[in-house]
Amino acid sequence: MALKKDRKLNKHHIFFIIMFCLLIVSIPLIIFDLKLSSIIPLSLQKNWFSIFFDQVGLGVSFIPIYYLLLIFVFTINFSFIKTVKNKKIIYIIFNIIFLCINIMFYYYNDSFNYIKGNNYSLITLISGLVCIIMSLTFYLVVNIYIYKKKLYKDIYWLSNVSKRSGYAFFVIFFSQITVQILKFIVGRTRPYDVIYDNKLFYYTFEINFNKDRGNSFPSGHTISAGLLFIFIFFQFLNNKRTKKLKIFTIVSSSLITMLVGISRITSLSHFMSDIYFSGVILFIYMYYSKTVVEWFRKKTRPRNI
Repeated sequence: MALKKDRKLNKHHIFFIIMFCLLIVSIPLIIFDLKLSSIIPLSLQKNWFSIFFDQVGLGVSFIPIYYLLLIFVFTINFSFIKTVKNKKIIYIIFNIIFLCINIMFYYYNDSFNYIKGNNYSLITLISGLVCIIMSLTFYLVVNIYIYKKKLYKDIYWLSNVSKRSGYAFFVIFFSQITVQILKFIVGRTRPYDVIYDNKLFYYTFEINFNKDRGNSFPSGHTISAGLLFIFIFFQFLNNKRTKKLKIFTIVSSSLITMLVGISRITSLSHFMSDIYFSGVILFIYMYYSKTVVEWFRKKTRPRNI
């Protein structure tokens, strides 16, 4: 019992040490936020790199969300639905609804709003279509793999993957809520508003009480991209059989997250500290996700009387 307590204390101690180091590193970013953003030329704001990874950050979170919901559908079908016909109907309806939502999301975010002769709208359209194709490819590959291996019938696999998905769901759910709450409370103006529209500059944790508010802190795009990394990390947790695939996917998702973060800086949509603390938010939830989810499962698990 004492050993378990020591381990818990050690985990908390490590967390606070890491957080202290992260806060120390953030000080120069907080102080020189405006100066660093002022260095970025306006030409980078609407170049292909900024636009493409803006689209990636916009919709990449659909990939982990789709997988989590797909596993949920398979689990429901396995546990409660008896006939094969009903299982197929539920599966097909889920995919149709999700794909429609995925495409409509890009549509309502003006990804398809092409204007003839406008280079920005053309790059946005191409980027949006590429992102949709990438997402659809992922959905297709995942479904083919699951059906080929008949994993939807494997209770051990469903139980195991549901457990790991719970860790990812915790991070996805609470990080998205945290982003919206902080954006609402802080109301930080974006770099291009400060630099080119002469709006007031606010430091990272300085609350904007004016009517003219912004959504700079934290970066929702960066957190959405980071969720892909976290989802992949937990799916490969303690999995030694697919070491090469694990390394490749984790490195790839980390690179995507980093590029999305950089694109938000070059597009002057966020200050560097906004991107930095978005990563810190993800780290906090990721660090404690397994502990919190396992605690919740123990509390809600039926006890034998």
